[in-house]
Amino acid sequence: MNTRRIPKDSGKRVKFKFGAIRENTIGEGRYDMMFTRAIHRVALRYELGGVKYGDSDNFLKGQPLRVYVGHALKHINQGLQGLQDEDHWGAAAWNILALMETQDRIKEGLLHKELDDLSYLRAKR
Repeated sequence: MNTRRIPKDSGKRVKFKFGAIRENTIGEGRYDMMFTRAIHRVALRYELGGVKYGDSDNFLKGQPLRVYVGHALKHINQGLQGLQDEDHWGAAAWNILALMETQDRIKEGLLHKELDDLSYLRAKR
């Protein structure tokens, strides 16, 4: 990895109160605004999944989107019931994030488009 390259440049700048200048980051996301406690709870789900299924990025091999929806809804329902046998809200968040990642990987051609099996939901509209 060449660490001496000049970083990408959009040409857009922000000047701060004390004179420092930095590239504008609009469109790159606001990672500084993310909820650190919630992220930690989701990270714990990844850890538990690694223990249960092995640290092999099992979920990156692809699962039908319907599976993620079903598990997310199950954990949301369990969270609404007040069940505390596990972190159901963290599990719901993990499944939604896994669904989003799988959608992006399908669009990028990294996973088979057959995994997008949510057409049954779209047809119900």
